[in-house]
Amino acid sequence: MNHHAYQIEEVPQIVPEYINEFFGEMGYQEDGLPVSVYEAPFEPIYFPVCFYGKTWQPMWNRPFTDPHACHKYWQEHTALTIRVILQHYSLSDLYHGEFAKGIRLWTEELERDIKSGRETVL
Repeated sequence: MNHHAYQIEEVPQIVPEYINEFFGEMGYQEDGLPVSVYEAPFEPIYFPVCFYGKTWQPMWNRPFTDPHACHKYWQEHTALTIRVILQHYSLSDLYHGEFAKGIRLWTEELERDIKSGRETVL
């Protein structure tokens, strides 16, 4: 018997909209570039695609000439954003500990990617 399997009543039935928006649209990808790196159409300038409020969008005020440096910025920005989301979620009436744990584990993996200089793959 799998002791890690969830019973239906243990899984959160409602997830806050801001969490769905964050994870639902994550993962902008252009051919040959790391996740969440947007390349300008007419010159080799790269912008991280980060989460702002309710949407993922290029950060036009953060141009990079190296796509890997751009991706690292996205990693750091995303890890911080997730930490803020978790703080907000922990105060929510919809809070579910196992769901929050899953988000924390994903965040820790992202932070390990940052520390090891590894590209995050979604």
